[in-house]
Amino acid sequence: MTQPPPTWITVTDAATLTRRTTRTVYRWLDAGDLRSRKRDDGTVVVRGDDVLNVERRKKRGRPPRVA
Repeated sequence: MTQPPPTWITVTDAATLTRRTTRTVYRWLDAGDLRSRKRDDGTVVVRGDDVLNVERRKKRGRPPRVA
């Protein structure tokens, strides 16, 4: 069974989806929590499912649990 291709969304859309600021999403990128790519027009996009996974791990005001 094949996986559907990932959905790439803009940083602004990722911020809206997680109710965070775009600066927070860029912090996640800088920290290596998210992967990104640039479109031909220079827009930075991230994988939507990765954004949701990072949001789940980064509870507001709590450090992530180490397994």
